[in-house]
Amino acid sequence: NAVQELLRRWPAGTFPVALGDDAGDEEMFDEVLRAGGLAVKVGPGPTAAEHRLKDPADVGRFLAALAGALEAARS
Repeated sequence: NAVQELLRRWPAGTFPVALGDDAGDEEMFDEVLRAGGLAVKVGPGPTAAEHRLKDPADVGRFLAALAGALEAARS
């Protein structure tokens, strides 16, 4: 599983965030949630993700806000 492999390679304590827009992303969401991370479904449809964004424009706003929050936390 790609998520498990990435978590093995990344530093301990890394907080995984996964965004996806189709049924093929559900396994990724499950793994990220098991690892204590954040899963975000983009668009409509059933999902295991705990959060949802409407469309790619929302993804851009989310990522910009996340980057801002991380930068603020560092300073």
